[in-house]
Amino acid sequence: MIPDIAIVIPVRNAYKTISRCVDSVLEQNDLNVQCIVIDSISTDGTSEILLKYEKRITYIREEDSGIADAMNKGVKLSRASLIGILDADDYYLPNVLKMILDYHRSNNNIIICCSMNIVGNNINYIHNPINFFNLEIGMVINHTATFTPKVIFENLRSYNKKYKIVADWDFYRRAYRSGYKFKKLNTVSTIYSTGGTTTQNSKLLNSEVIDLIKDSRIPILKKALIIFKRKYIYSIFSKYLTNLSHFKNSLKYNYLLKKKDFIFNIKEKIITIKEHKKR
Repeated sequence: MIPDIAIVIPVRNAYKTISRCVDSVLEQNDLNVQCIVIDSISTDGTSEILLKYEKRITYIREEDSGIADAMNKGVKLSRASLIGILDADDYYLPNVLKMILDYHRSNNNIIICCSMNIVGNNINYIHNPINFFNLEIGMVINHTATFTPKVIFENLRSYNKKYKIVADWDFYRRAYRSGYKFKKLNTVSTIYSTGGTTTQNSKLLNSEVIDLIKDSRIPILKKALIIFKRKYIYSIFSKYLTNLSHFKNSLKYNYLLKKKDFIFNIKEKIITIKEHKKR
């Protein structure tokens, strides 16, 4: 039987979170999900945990050249027409994949993007993918909340293995440049945990970002400014600036939530007073 959707999970040494991640895929209701786990020879007990799922997942344990290589292996093993990539420390919300698949069935050549809930130390906010044209200057979407038709992976030759961190950005930028359409669904699909590979490798991240920015289709002065900031500011303070950005977004998001609740409560009180007066 052909799966409804395939989810690829690249992993290396994530024994604390891998069960939560895999369970979030396997427990999606009313779907035939192909869960593909590419384990880069974990040594912390992750592999032993995954063996317990062996009959329910496609499990590959072998060396690879990085996350992009692992993701490409998973894409090739997929038998479904729609593919999601989920990091081992992230997880899907219940029943969200059915809604995504329903949209895909009537729009089978469109990349589907969802929101994600970013959580970490003193951080909790919703990130919404917006302005896909900004893929020229940055990763405005995240692969853990994005679902891509397999035919697009095949046409674009999947992820470029020369990138260890920004292969997803490079792939989606190539898709955008090739004319593929992106659709934002108004739903949160994924809980995203901070502190992963991107945060831990800030110097390599900046090097790869600069490489992609050099090839961006933006005005030369804007390009030069971004490269300058990345090379001389972000290369030193990247980890701190990223954490600061998450913290600022979390404060802003939670402030807006409280403001929304406050306004709602005021409206409810006004309605109650008016109803009381009528009596």
